[in-house]
Amino acid sequence: MGRLPSEIGPKILRALYVCLIGAYTNVGNFDKALFYAEQALAISLEGASYKDTSDAAFARAITRLQRGRRFPPKSVISQIWLASSITFLKVWVEIDRVMCYHQQEVEKYVWLASAEHEMGLFFDDGQAFTRSNRWLKAARQCSEINGISSSKIQELEIARAIRVQDFDLAVGLAHDQIRILQAASYTTPLILAQATTIASTTTYGRFCHHLQAVTQQTGDD
Repeated sequence: MGRLPSEIGPKILRALYVCLIGAYTNVGNFDKALFYAEQALAISLEGASYKDTSDAAFARAITRLQRGRRFPPKSVISQIWLASSITFLKVWVEIDRVMCYHQQEVEKYVWLASAEHEMGLFFDDGQAFTRSNRWLKAARQCSEINGISSSKIQELEIARAIRVQDFDLAVGLAHDQIRILQAASYTTPLILAQATTIASTTTYGRFCHHLQAVTQQTGDD
């Protein structure tokens, strides 16, 4: 970034780095996004508040997860990046718990559940789904105890139901999420559209699953 004016202190610089993370993520340049995520965390560790530091750590973890997905699917290098992101999140979620920063505690639990779910889907790790369920349970409990809302919890519940082929539960959860979002004041049209897409694809998945079951039963008869 070159030399910056001396008037730009650590707090402003950290905010600038956060903006650059978002900008480079939006254009798909995850190498640059990860570079600035590392810079944001480094400057936060020099004296920012704990919340700012934890937020920076979270941004670094998510950016690293996104960068790892740029490697060939199911490759050893992508698994290494995924595993290292999980390890990093595990350290910081425990610190969040001790520091009572429950908002980030929930966020990190949710992303741990998501990352372990990804580990189970793409790599030969028989315990990954069990770990994912455990992190998801922790996220749900922390959110309920502390009154924290997270739509990603519901998304993971839907993904888990689909994985075990409980499509009725998945569809019910997806439509419940739409009703929750419609009643919430913070819901943007984009968030509602994303939830509606999930509900539509989940409903279609249930139809295909039932059709396949009927077809198979007919063939057996």
